[in-house]
Amino acid sequence: MQSVFWQQSHGNFKSEMEKQLWITSLCHGKAVEGWVDWVTSMLVDRNVEAPQSATEMLAYLKIYFGDPDEKSTARHDLDTSYKCEELKNT
Repeated sequence: MQSVFWQQSHGNFKSEMEKQLWITSLCHGKAVEGWVDWVTSMLVDRNVEAPQSATEMLAYLKIYFGDPDEKSTARHDLDTSYKCEELKNT
């Protein structure tokens, strides 16, 4: 659902930093709190180590919090997709 919202709203941002701050606003939970504070402070301080684009920000998220078992997740997604196709064809 967030990707649909992103496609609808990404043109409404005045700067790349606004996009990135919006991304951090979507991150919730104890596991991500410290990361959000760290990245937000880098963005606000215009630290050269901060991500330079929303795409880079999303890459940072994947590096830090990516799927620990991508193979199993991909298999599950394929199984679910296949079952949905079966239901459509009945």
